[in-house]
Amino acid sequence: MKKAIVPAIILVLFAGLNCDLFRIPTNGNGNGNGWKPLTTPRGVIENIAWCYNNASLEWYVTLLDKDNFVFYFADSDVRDHGLPPSWTYDWEIGATEKLFNAVGAANIDLTLNFENCYPIEPDPGVTTFRINGVDYYLRVITIETIYQADYLANFELNKFQDETGLMRWWLTRWWDIVT
Repeated sequence: MKKAIVPAIILVLFAGLNCDLFRIPTNGNGNGNGWKPLTTPRGVIENIAWCYNNASLEWYVTLLDKDNFVFYFADSDVRDHGLPPSWTYDWEIGATEKLFNAVGAANIDLTLNFENCYPIEPDPGVTTFRINGVDYYLRVITIETIYQADYLANFELNKFQDETGLMRWWLTRWWDIVT
């Protein structure tokens, strides 16, 4: 009887508090925009902003295709800052984790603008889709400096089945474009 009391108390607490420990996040970055379904390419890209604005590495990793993801740096970043031309999933996750841990959500603001993008959603049956010309505004505040990046990005996404059987989109290519 005593062994059943502790699980019963925990169950009552979770039920009474309406606990959502295992749900996809729904809160946004303060502007009413929450987590988007991964069933559209735009939803995946909008979730990148959500992850940055919430410094959520846990959810960021769910957006990238672990086996095929590549980030391509702008030519000027390669030339002027000695960055490699590109990096893959592990480098991207490591760098993003360091950023999130170093400055936290309160010091990151990423805004995306899709106004100049067409089409924004693929036709039915399409499994590879590119969204080109997404304006982005990224502001990162550190103790000493405010970094501001106002550029463009191109994205390529592919549709795959996830572990639950859902057909969803994954980010496979990300091009940073300095204009």
